[in-house]
Amino acid sequence: MDDVTPLEARAALGDANERAAQVRGTDTQFRLILLVLAGIDLAAALLMGLFPEGRSPLAGITLLGVFVGGFLAGLVLLWRVRAYSRRGLRLFTWSCAAFKIGRAHV
Repeated sequence: MDDVTPLEARAALGDANERAAQVRGTDTQFRLILLVLAGIDLAAALLMGLFPEGRSPLAGITLLGVFVGGFLAGLVLLWRVRAYSRRGLRLFTWSCAAFKIGRAHV
């Protein structure tokens, strides 16, 4: 193993700290995406609770708007993520989609 000079060690620590800050920022973005998904569920539950038999045509339009708006908000937040690989982002996206589809069947 080669000896590392103090200057190289400081540079490596600086790079590691920069990368860690980037990952922490991305984790915050993932947290926001999950909050958007939870907000969609809460809004859908509220609308279904207020209009249990679906008598109001406005409730269906509002519910559709909540789903589309939440989907677009999630995509915008997902496009801003830079710290993870494309494969990791794809896995996260498909996991969230599977969760939402499973929740829709309940």
